[in-house]
Amino acid sequence: ILLLNRMDDVLKQDFGLFFDVNNKLRALDPEVQKDSAELSEGCKDFLDKFTDFNEVVASWINSVSKLSEEIEKTKTKAIGQQNLLKSMGKERELKKQQLLDMIQEKKRQKARIDETIEALKREEQAQDAFIKRFKDQQ
Repeated sequence: ILLLNRMDDVLKQDFGLFFDVNNKLRALDPEVQKDSAELSEGCKDFLDKFTDFNEVVASWINSVSKLSEEIEKTKTKAIGQQNLLKSMGKERELKKQQLLDMIQEKKRQKARIDETIEALKREEQAQDAFIKRFKDQQ
């Protein structure tokens, strides 16, 4: 056993070789190999969690993207409705102005007709007076 311990020390110091618990010759110190395995397992766990995180983020981005598209559609529809309302308002104002202009024109026509009626009444009275004088002279 002493010889094996001495040989174990020589292999460690001179060649950097080690015996594991199963007495297999290894190039790495069993402690370093154990730490390396733990680190590897920790890295695997981290990568699994990171992959899960990426999936959650991708899902969230997809949801936000869909929501953004819906918002854009709604926004475009709302802008269209606003433009339609503005257009209808302008049409209503134009129609109102046309009706006011028509009312003014009708008022002017009525005034001309009223003047014509008054002139015709005066003419009628003058003719009636003329006829009466003519009859009175005969």
